[in-house]
Amino acid sequence: MLDEVARPDQRIATALANDSEWVPTHFLSYYGAEKAPGKRKGGAASAGFKEPEMNRIEDLVAGLVAPMLDGNGMELVGVEFVKERGQYYLRVYIDKPEGGVGLDDCEKVSHFLSDELDRVDPIPQRYYLEVASPGLERPLTKAADYQRFTGSGVEVRIYAPVDGSKRFLGTLQGLEDGKVRLTLKNGGREVSIPLDAISRAKLTVEDLPVRGGNKR
Repeated sequence: MLDEVARPDQRIATALANDSEWVPTHFLSYYGAEKAPGKRKGGAASAGFKEPEMNRIEDLVAGLVAPMLDGNGMELVGVEFVKERGQYYLRVYIDKPEGGVGLDDCEKVSHFLSDELDRVDPIPQRYYLEVASPGLERPLTKAADYQRFTGSGVEVRIYAPVDGSKRFLGTLQGLEDGKVRLTLKNGGREVSIPLDAISRAKLTVEDLPVRGGNKR
């Protein structure tokens, strides 16, 4: 079982050290202590994970937690299983369509997921489980997100450069025929980006909407 403790300052420091451009800001996080691997046939734990296996673990965890979140008025924003400074971290980002998640929500999900991971035992390594809200600069991970956050400031990155650029800043205008419509911050030109061309996207701090769709 986990020995839970909230440590947002450490989470911020970890994020800053690894990818300052994509740091979630002003979030709540619920922390669990290090989890040890269960007993397995063959004895020794894996020496490491390759990307396909890490992706498989992320998909498995998403499948475990998503129904529980749906049943409790929450949603899954994303799962990441990463290695940082020699340690493995399993991070689960959750949100609520209205009002945002609090520490109690993160605690509840952490307890549930800890029990499920003990039961399934998919990770033959020591790792840290973290359950957190996505922060103000929330990633956009589903097609529905591009409709939900229409009118918000966004940053979009694509796999292959267009006109020499792989990064676009602007105001989200929605999703139409499988393409994300965006009014660029510089110049006001509107562009359409195929959804499958986007490597990642997030809200930006400027012009963030308040809950309910209005801007502040």
